[in-house]
Amino acid sequence: MARHLPTTGPNYKLILMLKRLTLLFAAICLVAVSHAQNENDPKFEIHYGEPAAIENEQFKLEISEPHSQMEFVSIKVTITNYTDDWMFFDPEKVTFIKGGTEQFKGKGNAWKIGPKQTKSRGVKAAGEANYHSDSYTVEFNDPIELLPTSAGKTKAESFDLPPAKNSFAAGEFDVKLIECKQKTKETLIIFEVTYTGNQMGLVDGSALTMHPKDQPDKVYATENTRADQDVLKPGKKTKVKGIFHIPAAVTDMQKSDLVIDWNDTFIETSFQTIKLSESFDLKRDDEKTKAKNS
Repeated sequence: MARHLPTTGPNYKLILMLKRLTLLFAAICLVAVSHAQNENDPKFEIHYGEPAAIENEQFKLEISEPHSQMEFVSIKVTITNYTDDWMFFDPEKVTFIKGGTEQFKGKGNAWKIGPKQTKSRGVKAAGEANYHSDSYTVEFNDPIELLPTSAGKTKAESFDLPPAKNSFAAGEFDVKLIECKQKTKETLIIFEVTYTGNQMGLVDGSALTMHPKDQPDKVYATENTRADQDVLKPGKKTKVKGIFHIPAAVTDMQKSDLVIDWNDTFIETSFQTIKLSESFDLKRDDEKTKAKNS
């Protein structure tokens, strides 16, 4: 004969309370087990609070999106360059310190930030350990170098069109003509430039100007709006493209002798280290961590 639990009286209330406590305990255990399983997942992300930015008259450095998985620890670095010079950021001069003792170097090639530009890149350490940690110290060991554009300007001889020669040297820059189209309404000219020195070469195609040989006061800038300054390591090459329009009332470019002036197109320069020895403490942000893993 089946036995039935009471549905009234003190025993019923006791049994009901025990059932509720059992269910509550089971739910707590389930959450705890689920949390533990998540923490052991290699893709589980621990997120950290973002430190304050560093700012001076030369640059602003911001750190965002600091987080780790088992296989890496990463931050996003944003550099705003306030100068008229180039800057380079070397991720290998960033160190992540876990538990006060384990040290991991950032990996990757140095990246450049042009004058008055802002750029962001990730800096990551990976492949050496379990990177899960509730805290990190991040050290910057002079990762920013400056490449001045105001010194080392190289004088180059003017180039005549139609061309009497196809190549010449300007200091540590070898210049070779590879294309020339001299028409009535437009002149297009392209040079290949190789930096042969042992420092760094800057080539600024936007500095080109042209004038009719018999009218040196009629100067016209290149209209190649995509011309920009290129940074060359020793032995590297770039192309300089000039596009010019001279009104027909001034001269017929197809039939005229023209002169290209290089102005400040070629600059030889070298790196200067910006002193930046700073450290940041990254602490686990539970709310961000929960949100990113939900």
